[in-house]
Amino acid sequence: MEEVWFKSNGFKLAGTLCVPAVTTEKKVPGLIYCSGFAGYKKSRRKIIQGLCRSGYVVFTFDFRGIRKSEGELDFAAQVNDLQAAVTYLLTRKEVDDRVIVIGMCIGGAVAICTAAQDQRIKAVVVWDTPVFSQRDLDRMLKLPGSISTRIHALYHSWHVRGTRGYINKVRAWAKINPIDYIGNISPRPLLIIHRKNDVMVSSDNAHILYEKANEPNKKLVIAKGRNHSELAAFFTTEKKNGAINLTLDWLTNAI
Repeated sequence: MEEVWFKSNGFKLAGTLCVPAVTTEKKVPGLIYCSGFAGYKKSRRKIIQGLCRSGYVVFTFDFRGIRKSEGELDFAAQVNDLQAAVTYLLTRKEVDDRVIVIGMCIGGAVAICTAAQDQRIKAVVVWDTPVFSQRDLDRMLKLPGSISTRIHALYHSWHVRGTRGYINKVRAWAKINPIDYIGNISPRPLLIIHRKNDVMVSSDNAHILYEKANEPNKKLVIAKGRNHSELAAFFTTEKKNGAINLTLDWLTNAI
């Protein structure tokens, strides 16, 4: 595990790189993991360690305004931050020219929008990722949804800068809708995983994303589970049908 820094539009962003314990002279693909909103640092480290066990170099980072990364929270700029992360990962001597992006929740939406514009990303995996219909947006921004949304921002505010005006930032970011971009990922491989009874982001979102994605290399997996969190057992390597194992099995033939 290595703590690193890289720049995005002049801001220094903090990242963590996980390199396989067994190293060879042969370069390997690099995976970038984007967590939902601020994410949970301890669980995120466990996720990238689990992904790294199959021999990939795995990278995760904090978007601008989160924890040690400079700047203030800016959902609309997260595509730029992810592109900068791709640029950084490709400078690593351990990584070949294959970069795969994995995103959870909001991180999945960012992964889709970025991959649609950046051909350096060779495959995309999204976990429990929302789409932004007008109905969903209204529910988030009007009572009682706005109260829940603000409480969510307040809960994470101790390590997020720039949460003032959070509702307006959500409204601006929702204009970058993954369903408008997902069709441009093809023919690169796309895996969509969603927990069937997700209590926060309905699995209907996964079906919408799948329908909007183009053939031939798309796959949808609806798995057991309901807790919309990186802290859940769904993201442990011990869970046979959990997100990490489903993703690693799929990657074996996808790239």
